Amino acid sequence: MTETSQGAKSARASTGAAAGIRRLLEGLDDARLGEQMHGLVAELFPICRSITGDGVRQSLRILQQAIDRGLPPGPVIVDDPYVALPPKEKVYNEMESLIYHFKLIMHGIQPPVGETYFQVEGGNGELGFYVVSDGTKNPYRVRCRPPCFAIYQAFGRMVIGQTIPDVVAALGSLNIIAGELDR
Repeated sequence: MTETSQGAKSARASTGAAAGIRRLLEGLDDARLGEQMHGLVAELFPICRSITGDGVRQSLRILQQAIDRGLPPGPVIVDDPYVALPPKEKVYNEMESLIYHFKLIMHGIQPPVGETYFQVEGGNGELGFYVVSDGTKNPYRVRCRPPCFAIYQAFGRMVIGQTIPDVVAALGSLNIIAGELDR
């Protein structure tokens, strides 16, 4: 094992910073396990831990299973005018739809009082949102947890004792999106 890979393993172990595809390739837990995915449970599908294209084949199998189960016909949007814009056809031809459209655009969604955290598995890892609502249209607090913020925590320990070219290579291997680090 090289000094660089030892530093990377040490950094991952200490910060838990591996996320997304890096997390899966290293055999760590997947954030999707136990989560409901549009009526399907993630445990029904094996998790790919290979860089040989198995992820694409597995995605195709998941899509085929969803098609075989029978997707319901029609639009894929909630039918609630208080949280979803009505179709443009209705907005142009029905007064009620025009009013709902106007109210949603001008006043926004008014979520119930409370707090919630929701995460999705993005290309670089877990993308999470924490929202606290006081019942008005403007949330009391909103925080976004971008995937690269956690991944970048490992960078300092990965490059200890390395040369400048190694630092550049290590940073490139993390697939960092710099705009997510501005915190």
